[in-house]
Amino acid sequence: MQRRNVILSGVCFATASWLAIQNRILASSQEAIGNDLYRPLVDVLMQINNPVTKRVAGLLDYRLSKSNSYNLHLRSASLNTADAGLIAEALSKIHDNHHFKLMSFSMSYNPDIGNLGVGKILNALPDNTTELGLVGCNLGDNASSHIVAFIQRSKTLRMVCVEDNHFSSSVKMLIRRSTKHLSGCVTIV
Repeated sequence: MQRRNVILSGVCFATASWLAIQNRILASSQEAIGNDLYRPLVDVLMQINNPVTKRVAGLLDYRLSKSNSYNLHLRSASLNTADAGLIAEALSKIHDNHHFKLMSFSMSYNPDIGNLGVGKILNALPDNTTELGLVGCNLGDNASSHIVAFIQRSKTLRMVCVEDNHFSSSVKMLIRRSTKHLSGCVTIV
């Protein structure tokens, strides 16, 4: 009887050990998967291959390997419409599972991103972004529909900076009014 208890204890111990090892393997593979989720954005920034995007890619690679929240500031990066499209695709990929939180986004002082590029970017930005910067991007009234749509679906925006563009007075007013549902949101048009 005692031998039987010893054998059962050994089997239970072996099973528990095996399960613990499997749990550790599963946890480490899930962590690795989680860490790889941000790679499309880092890879696209490296692919665009200019000093600003390469610097930001390095910062993101470090930041997102340690945390799930980040800022994406691509100011004065000489980005064009095609670059904006690539960045938008990468943002959509990494935010599909809601694992990451984009706090502050700025693509200010990129006059060649165009209305189409802005539309793609704003469609890809997550709803929980807290700051938006599109200052001095050579945008006209046609871009306003994308800006207003993003603001209206946002729930956490605290700052919207879209000044130094080519918006008419009525569009500036429209952008300001679109933030009414955002308590305390600073809007600079």
